[in-house]
Amino acid sequence: MALFVVSGVCALFAFITVLIHLPVLAFLHRTAGWSLKVGPQGFEAVSTAGRHELRWSDLDKVSIAEIDGRVKFFSGKIHLHRYTGIHVKLVKGAKRPHARPAGWPTLYPGSIVARQGKMVPVCVLGPMMDQQTADLKDALSACRRP
Repeated sequence: MALFVVSGVCALFAFITVLIHLPVLAFLHRTAGWSLKVGPQGFEAVSTAGRHELRWSDLDKVSIAEIDGRVKFFSGKIHLHRYTGIHVKLVKGAKRPHARPAGWPTLYPGSIVARQGKMVPVCVLGPMMDQQTADLKDALSACRRP
């Protein structure tokens, strides 16, 4: 009988803990709204983190890849968020974008890491269907300088 009572009390505490922490977890994973515009002069990503306005002439390379955001955890590093985003490599002398890509969670405690080849993330891409991803890649390559 005692085991049954202890199990019930533990289950109740677990249920209350989940109810308390769900809103906190949802808040921590919430991202601010952002927008992305691709045009003939370049592209612009706007969010609460700031405005990333990049001209094609300032870009050496553009790619879509996972954003490497890490948090130090004891002796190693862990990923709290996994997002895909637009990365750019700037030509020499071009102004570097803000530290956080547009659309990145505002309360993220970690740091954004530049990819190999000095590729810097400038915009988070939300969930997209295959056709949307293909359209974005087409728009980026069509507007890119020859």
